[in-house]
Amino acid sequence: MLCEEEAKLSNILRDFKKFTAKQIVVAIEANNKESRKNWLLWLLKPKGEITFWQPDNHVETILSEAFSMRS
Repeated sequence: MLCEEEAKLSNILRDFKKFTAKQIVVAIEANNKESRKNWLLWLLKPKGEITFWQPDNHVETILSEAFSMRS
């Protein structure tokens, strides 16, 4: 993902995760044919908040091809 220097990569990842998690929940809620709907929503929204992504992953900027290959 390319970004401007001003935009922090961690902010972009945060917004991406928030958006995709919400869209996944909306898609599950809208799908009346999903037989596991209640179970999936229970897993994704245990306390009312969406918990889709792991909380501990972090972003690193790829500065070289060697770093890219190592990661």
